[in-house]
Amino acid sequence: MFSEKFSFLTCFLLLSFLMLATNLASSLYPIYKNLNILTSFQITIVFSAYIAGLVPSLFVSQWVLNKIGLRNLLFTSIVINVLGLLLMGCGESFISIFIGRVLQGVSIGISASNLAFSLIAFEPNKNYHRASLATGFAMTIGGGCGPISSAFISINYNSSLLAPYVIISIFLLLLSPFLYFIKNLKNNTKFSLPKIPSEYKHVFYICSFAAFLCWSVTAMFLSLIPVSFSFLLEQNKFLSLALTASLILLFSGVTQVFSVRFSIKLNIILGMLIMLVSSILLCFSQLLGLYYLLLLCSILAGVGHGLSFLGITRLLNGCINNSLYKGQIITAYNIAIYLGVGVPALLMGVLTKFYEINIAIIFFSFYMSISFLFCLIKIRKHIS
Repeated sequence: MFSEKFSFLTCFLLLSFLMLATNLASSLYPIYKNLNILTSFQITIVFSAYIAGLVPSLFVSQWVLNKIGLRNLLFTSIVINVLGLLLMGCGESFISIFIGRVLQGVSIGISASNLAFSLIAFEPNKNYHRASLATGFAMTIGGGCGPISSAFISINYNSSLLAPYVIISIFLLLLSPFLYFIKNLKNNTKFSLPKIPSEYKHVFYICSFAAFLCWSVTAMFLSLIPVSFSFLLEQNKFLSLALTASLILLFSGVTQVFSVRFSIKLNIILGMLIMLVSSILLCFSQLLGLYYLLLLCSILAGVGHGLSFLGITRLLNGCINNSLYKGQIITAYNIAIYLGVGVPALLMGVLTKFYEINIAIIFFSFYMSISFLFCLIKIRKHIS
């Protein structure tokens, strides 16, 4: 009854659609700004609200799985995400969009790590490498399709801000009946805070900092950077703005697939150098107001993100492979990633209270350039 292939495909599709739903609002932020629904500062608060819901739920996700089982957990995640989507679509106010994003964070927090665990458990040939690749592909390609999907749906429904949320909610709900036919996995995990043994602290900190930087860049392309070119809305180039947000994750996912046979050293060094170049070009795109240069930055950042994030994760996994604390270290690593998504975006929002958004992004690109150089120097001793 519980086919592993069917279960694997169901979990893969659900993770993809959950990540798509999470990034659905990214291409709509410029419209919210132009309609005075949200200010630049409020956009970063809304974007970061996702982390406020995600991180606490991530701590208890394994414990919840043990209590209610995989089927109930995933169904609960779908319901919470749909509530968040509908609240964002119907409210069209800062409070409703904020609460909707928090609910989306809770949904991903309880489901993402458990879906990753399920893909490993359900992989028909017990190919853990294939399962890990499927997880990364679902998160990046699924997430990358979010902004372009919402833009395409909105255009085809008379610029509706509600239609994207409703249609993706329907897709998520249509997946829920299939959960009945997957194995109801459980584990014996008890609630505990992540613990990092002293022998792994140094490599954990440098890998977490590198991942933090990689996802900080991604977060900016999904939040404020498209808003800086919102004048394109007046030229009916809504899809162009959506591409700016989508391409970074789409190229990251594709790059991870094609670079998986590279050495860890090549992944990290080449990836960070490309992200460094992207950060420098981002500064010039804001100074010159060139959309096509911004598009190139998004593509380069996506390639750099795919290379470096894959390499960093492989480096950390290799170092902690035999550790009894591997699960806790990975949980802490994921928290660092999500903090990279939320914290810099929020700080950028604070900057927009004092400077024009373009100036704030120039500050950000300068900071990222210096940080990538520093991180590259520090991490070199751990890669061979």
